[in-house]
Amino acid sequence: MRKLILLLLFGVLSHIAECQAKEPDLLLLAFIEIESSFNADTINHLGYGGILQIGQEMIDEANRISKKLNLGESFILSDRLNVNKSIRIWYIVQNYWNPKYTCRRACKIWNPTASNRYYIKVKNEVIKLLQQNMINKLFEDYYESK
Repeated sequence: MRKLILLLLFGVLSHIAECQAKEPDLLLLAFIEIESSFNADTINHLGYGGILQIGQEMIDEANRISKKLNLGESFILSDRLNVNKSIRIWYIVQNYWNPKYTCRRACKIWNPTASNRYYIKVKNEVIKLLQQNMINKLFEDYYESK
């Protein structure tokens, strides 16, 4: 019975992770953890850098979208090392190409050549964050009721 409950819970969490993981943005947090372990100064051997491992092509895409939508923003390569600008680039690109904000689509946008293992890694990180978030809320509710 316990295994069945755990499997059902895992299935629900998997579905939530695949659908929309917002408030807080667990999908974004999962990508940051996978890409850089929250290290804003990291640059990999291919030259991708910052908390979201942004490269020139993502900068160019964010600039193209920003211009098309008249957002009035533009970015340069060094902006990838700025946490706030990296997150802004993420949202510009994801909002444009991933309006339903799904995990699978986010993976394809952010790392188009990655295998399904990358998607599973991100999805599992979202599930882990969801579980942590649920536990934190349970504790908050418990202590607020006392």
